[in-house]
Amino acid sequence: PNRSPAANSLLVDPADPSNVYASSFFGGIYRSQDAGETWEHDRLGETIEGLAPDPRAAGAFWAAGSPGLFHTADGGETWQRVPLPGGDVWIRAFEVDPTDPRVLWAGGGIFVPTSRGTSRLRLRLFRSADGGQTWQRRETGIDAPVAVTVHSLAIDPADPDTVYAGTDFGLYRTTNAGLNWTKIPGFNLPIDEIVAAPAMPTAIYVWLPGFGVRRSTDQGATWTAVRRGLLGVPLLDLIVDPTNPRRLYAGTATRGLFTYEEPPGD
Repeated sequence: PNRSPAANSLLVDPADPSNVYASSFFGGIYRSQDAGETWEHDRLGETIEGLAPDPRAAGAFWAAGSPGLFHTADGGETWQRVPLPGGDVWIRAFEVDPTDPRVLWAGGGIFVPTSRGTSRLRLRLFRSADGGQTWQRRETGIDAPVAVTVHSLAIDPADPDTVYAGTDFGLYRTTNAGLNWTKIPGFNLPIDEIVAAPAMPTAIYVWLPGFGVRRSTDQGATWTAVRRGLLGVPLLDLIVDPTNPRRLYAGTATRGLFTYEEPPGD
C-alpha cells in the first residue's frame, strides 16, 4: 500500500486464499487479490481496528472500528453499517463465536456529553444472537467509569458462554454470556490483547503494554510471565496457532513478527 500504513489486522479469505485484507488505523482497508503481491485501497475509508470472517457466506466479513461496525457480503465491494444501541460506538474489540457464527461480541466505548459541555468516554459491550440484527448491552459488573473502554475479547473455545474482556483497568470474565462479569484479580492495568488456546480450553494469554505477555492455565486463577523477547515491544496482535496450541504468534508495531512455543511439560 502507498506510504505503507501499519497493518493492525489481517484476514485471509477462507474460500479463496489469494484474497487477503489488511486494516489500518489511518487508512481503512486494503485488499490484495494475488496473495499480497499488489494491493488496492478498499472503499471503506473509516478507521478500522480489526477484521473478522463471517463463516455464514463466502466473501463475507466484519470490520470493526470508529465509528462502529461494518459488514460486507461481497468481499469488500460494498459495505453496510451495522447499527448498535446508543449511537456511534468506537469498537475496539470484536469476536465471532466459533461454535455459532450468529453470536457476535463487540466492545469499545462511546463519547457522551458531560454537564461541563465536554464529552467523556464510557465503556460499552454488546452481544448479538442473530448475526447482528439486534444487540443487547452486556457490561453489568465491569467497573465503569473506572474502566472506560473494552480493548480485547476472547471466547472460551470449550464453553462459548465463558468470555474474557480486557479493559483499561483489568481483566473480566463472564460465565453466563455476559449477563454479569467478575474481575479477575492481579491486574489493574490495560489488557490490550487476550487469546484463548483452542486445544487447551483452560489456557489464556494476555498482553499488558510495558509488562509483556502473561499465561494462565487455570482460567485466570494463577499467572506466569512469558517475557522471552517481547518485553517492552508494542504488540498489534497476538494469536495461538490452531494446529499447535503451544505456539503463539505476535505481530508487533516496530519489530515484525515473533513466535513463541511453550516448552514440553509445561
